[in-house]
Amino acid sequence: MLNLSRGPARERLDSDEVEKLKATGALIIDDRRRRPLYFDGRFLTAGDLTREQNYFLTRQADLGRAGGYGVVSGLDVVQGQGVNSLRITPGQGITPLGELVVLPTTLDMRLTNIPEIQRLDVAFGLMKFPRDPARTLSGIFIVALRAVEFSANPIAQYPTSITGDRSTEDGDIIEATAATLIPYADGRTSRELDQRRADLAYEFFIGNAQRSLPQGVLPLAVVALNRGTVDWIDPYLIRREVGAEHGDVLGLGFSPRAAREAHLLQYDRHLNEILQERGNAQQTTRFSASDYFRVLPPGGRMPKASLDVRDFSHTYFPAQVNVEVSVIPNDELSALLEESILLPPIDLTLGEDEQESTSVLILIPLSRSDLRLLLNRLENVIRTLRPAAPGIIAQRKPLEILQGLRLPRRPLPPILEPENVVDVAWREAYNAAPELWYVRRRNLAYSADLEGEKVVILRPPVDEEPPIDEPPVDENPDEPPVDEPPNPDESVTDRIRRFDLVEPYDRAMSSMASRQATAEFNGLLDTASVAQSETFTRALVIEMSMIEKIDVARVRGAGERYTQPDLGKGLTVISKNFPAIEETKVLDAFSRAGVVPELDFIARKNRRSKLLTEESMTELAKLALDEQYERVVEAVTKELDSIGGR
Repeated sequence: MLNLSRGPARERLDSDEVEKLKATGALIIDDRRRRPLYFDGRFLTAGDLTREQNYFLTRQADLGRAGGYGVVSGLDVVQGQGVNSLRITPGQGITPLGELVVLPTTLDMRLTNIPEIQRLDVAFGLMKFPRDPARTLSGIFIVALRAVEFSANPIAQYPTSITGDRSTEDGDIIEATAATLIPYADGRTSRELDQRRADLAYEFFIGNAQRSLPQGVLPLAVVALNRGTVDWIDPYLIRREVGAEHGDVLGLGFSPRAAREAHLLQYDRHLNEILQERGNAQQTTRFSASDYFRVLPPGGRMPKASLDVRDFSHTYFPAQVNVEVSVIPNDELSALLEESILLPPIDLTLGEDEQESTSVLILIPLSRSDLRLLLNRLENVIRTLRPAAPGIIAQRKPLEILQGLRLPRRPLPPILEPENVVDVAWREAYNAAPELWYVRRRNLAYSADLEGEKVVILRPPVDEEPPIDEPPVDENPDEPPVDEPPNPDESVTDRIRRFDLVEPYDRAMSSMASRQATAEFNGLLDTASVAQSETFTRALVIEMSMIEKIDVARVRGAGERYTQPDLGKGLTVISKNFPAIEETKVLDAFSRAGVVPELDFIARKNRRSKLLTEESMTELAKLALDEQYERVVEAVTKELDSIGGR
């Protein structure tokens, strides 16, 4: 029974209980946890005291393994004073066996001391054959520390018998830490060392491999040697911080948090070295990530020049990846990176079909004061980017090429991009940001629902423009068109049937390039500005039915136009002054030309527009009814340019 007066607070069993538990198999004995039992009159030998020391060393190692192995502090590996030397800073860590390794001072390790390191490696079983001489040493090596001990300080040994002789024996066991280079057999010898660095990152962070590593060593860095000289040093390929090793608590196959954090640090260091080699010109350095990497962490920095704000394209990620850009407060960047660490890495070796399911958000961090001023000029803080890969046409699938050979049903009007001033705001944000970051995004199916309404508080007074003289304008022209409020229980399909849009809706759905584009389109039809207006529901469906192939970018581009603030107020002005616009055939003709949101924008921004006269609107409607869509688009585009909305 438990007796606190007899040794430690642990239940003590008598011999009968021990035999019973052994017989039933309920007693588990750990032979490593055995210590001498002292009592008065016992004859002690050196073996008894040594066994007690081994007991406490074993217990200490077990406790060290409980928190995981890794670096506790310090132990950074950097270039030494010469091209063939390494320097390890002071610090401490724990090996996978739970042994504590400590460097109280800086350690300078010269590669010319290979014979001495070789002797230690053979003694500790880290190699079977002698290494090459230091002057010809080439390949990938791991800098590691291991716990060692040796005896020293001889003292007199008294004879253990009457006829014995006195002698001397070492009186102390000294614990120490030894550094060594361990060859890493990556199975490749012909590739350049820089290319092998990318292969190792893929192997460690995707394959979770750490081959040829003895359990008794603490790895600190991977170094590439070229005939005895250091080519590069990468600590984060194999260095892990203590305490973060047990990250996969759910057993879902995720890599430990220590490996995920190390991947981010390794990528950041490698990217810095690439930019320095290219002249450290982030403003002009444009390259693809696959030129230097095989796998990217789920979040990190990226070259600023990889985003071209002249045409809003990118070169860093594969062309099939869905890439968007957004502005964020710089104090929220760390939170987004922390969240992205939970996602898997971005594997650049995957095929095109697998890359299409990857979404990336490029972040432009700004101060909150700059961001607040910028938001007043942006209608949407997220913008879709297009790839600028030169071989994107050659990467198209055969089916897509055949589909592109089909004749279009009707002339395809270009999608107008209102608000050219928005491009200027994006460029200013890009120029103000010191650097760019990216994070991987989750791929979740969603539907856009109305969750709140925009409320303007204490709006400053503005000078209203005088109403135009001809044609007469209603006294209250800014009220949006009054449509039947949407039924929350009515689905998109039911609404399409009620508005008699089944045929154009089916044509639009058959043109969707992917399931994601279909989901985006249905979500756009469910937004408040479209769902509550038969006019804009009709315009959107008919406009999309005219497009041969609809991808996600095309749907999101239409979404920016059909979700503008105060959408509908312009059409109210037009319909009250030109009743013919309300005729279904006229509205459908403008919808096929793809200019309904633009006409609304012109009427909202410039009621004195020459396009809004009765003569011009009549001529424009006639062109649309005659299916001369290009001339309609040309007239609307010209007017947008004149008011700065292109």
